[in-house]
Amino acid sequence: MADLSGKTALVTGGAKKLGAALTRALSAQGMKVILHYRTSEDEASSLAAEIEAQGGNCVPVFFDFSKTSGCSGFME
Repeated sequence: MADLSGKTALVTGGAKKLGAALTRALSAQGMKVILHYRTSEDEASSLAAEIEAQGGNCVPVFFDFSKTSGCSGFME
């Protein structure tokens, strides 16, 4: 398996079900995870806090890919 330490991943829908599992797995491999959410701020914040408490690096961000204006802050 490739060494993922220090790399960054963007997980869309990262706060729920499969996305949350992927977020946890990538973090466990040493990646910084940008956890995208659209509807579940509480779940995203909780998951990010869980990962941070375990020594990982996870940043929850809200943006809406379906709207160009929703992505402008993320792209900067």
